[in-house]
Formats: sequence, structure tokens, C-alpha cells
Amino acid sequence: MESTIEKYLKDQVEVRLGGWCVKLIPWFESGLPDRLLFLPGARIELVETKDRGKKLRPTQRRVRRKLRTLGFTVHIIDTKEKVDALVNHILRRTPTEALLRAYRNRP
Repeated sequence: MESTIEKYLKDQVEVRLGGWCVKLIPWFESGLPDRLLFLPGARIELVETKDRGKKLRPTQRRVRRKLRTLGFTVHIIDTKEKVDALVNHILRRTPTEALLRAYRNRP
């Protein structure tokens, strides 16, 4: 279920990465990714969550192409395993000092 994946993503981003996982509500632009991840080191990742095996709608594909031409990556996540893989990938790319700073500043 998509909401289960979104909650798991939010928990993992906040606990393991010290980031902030915000749900986007596209009032004026349909097709935007579901989640915006603010990460240590002033990094942003975009995530579209789906039910297992579901594909992007045509408007989502169009927005994803537009974001890719601007240099952004839109991660498509439909399982908890893919959430774990994304978090591990981000951990490998994030400088240790940025992660430590984020953990020290947690509420």
C-alpha cells in the first residue's frame, strides 16, 4: 500500500539520515513527486511512491522528464526494500560531518 511505503520512507529519512521528509500537495501542478527530502549537506531528493508494481501516470512521466532535464533525480519507490536501498545510497554519498551535524541538531 502506497501510504505504508510513504510512512516507512518518512521514518527512515528522519531517523537514519537526520533529514526532513515533506509530502508535496500539488494544488497547481499535477504530476509532481509525492515526497521532497531535505537532507544534511543542503541536499534535496525527490521521491514518487507507488503501490507495488504500479507505473507512473502520463503527467508524472512528463514532470519527471522535465525535472531530469533540470538535473534532478526522481526516485520511484514501491517497496520497503527500495526505501532501504535509497537510504543506503544516500548514506554512502553524504559526507560524515553533515550527518553528524544533523544528528547533533535533532530536536
